Amino acid sequence: MVVVLFVASLFSAGLIKTQPVNAQSSDYNNEDIYYIYDLYPTLTKEMIEDNSQYTIFFDYIDADYGHFDAIMPGYLAGFEGKCVVFDIKTFVPDLENLIPLFEIFQANNCKIVYFTSYAKSAVSNSDVLDEYADYSLYNVSADKFRLFLREALESVIDFYSISDEDGNPCLSDICIFLDGLVDIYSVTAQNVCQVALETPRARYLLEELASLFGISGSLDDSQTLSSLIAALDDNNIRLLSYSESLGTFVDLVSSATYSYDEIYYYQDNNFGRLQTQYACAIGISELHQGFYNTMYDLQQDYGIPVYLFEADPIVFGPEGLVVITDGALLQGYTDASAADIAAEIINLLN
Repeated sequence: MVVVLFVASLFSAGLIKTQPVNAQSSDYNNEDIYYIYDLYPTLTKEMIEDNSQYTIFFDYIDADYGHFDAIMPGYLAGFEGKCVVFDIKTFVPDLENLIPLFEIFQANNCKIVYFTSYAKSAVSNSDVLDEYADYSLYNVSADKFRLFLREALESVIDFYSISDEDGNPCLSDICIFLDGLVDIYSVTAQNVCQVALETPRARYLLEELASLFGISGSLDDSQTLSSLIAALDDNNIRLLSYSESLGTFVDLVSSATYSYDEIYYYQDNNFGRLQTQYACAIGISELHQGFYNTMYDLQQDYGIPVYLFEADPIVFGPEGLVVITDGALLQGYTDASAADIAAEIINLLN
């Protein structure tokens, strides 16, 4: 109960800025701009709608699908006179799949915007892509999500005042609940840790944890990955990702699954079967309902902090889960290219 009172005091003292959130799914409703992204969108809803009469809809495409295989021409063929934005940060799309989509958009009098974090030289046939796009841009920053993860990890250390035997701040004895970083469909058919490594959002988290423990080298190297897994085990850190299809939480290292009951009950200064003294959550935009409900109960009874990266716009309400957003964590962060891109898109539609 010390943890509960301590966390509650931080919230009440105003030391951490929070906002209640009630994230709900929404469907495309004929918005003027259809914005497809893979990691997080460079633009925000406010950049467009506060500076023009145009509306924008965000659609996350998991990079696991790769090369836009998931974006079937029929899925987007109904757009006419719209602006379609491709914001790709984690992979170079296959032009054989991308160009047919661009041709459909052109035939339907749509504006096409494409930008990527890769250099122009890394995109094969980029000149062909530029011919189809009404506006294209390369070397767009992809740092914001990494910074969010880094700040969230440092914040939770401060939040609980976690330290080692020598009194140095450290991350230990904690379960980090995750939602929206990786999709786990089966713990028998999938190598869960490998799936996490192949999913950019989850990989970035693993890389930030490795950096926190002073582990260098690529996690694709088995020795580096083993060092990270050993550090997580030595420091009693659990990474539990919510699986909507399984309706349970899955350990990204051991593949063990945990039910609500095994997580919720706090006994002998530990969270149930997890055997960790502390807990926090990191999620992205629209939280799965099962994850939301579990985190809400844990926060209500134990005051755990929940960090939320607002990729898609979310609806904030007066009640519900209290979250610490990327905006609160990254105050002062600016992406110099974002305003220019928003202005270009608005100009295209004018």
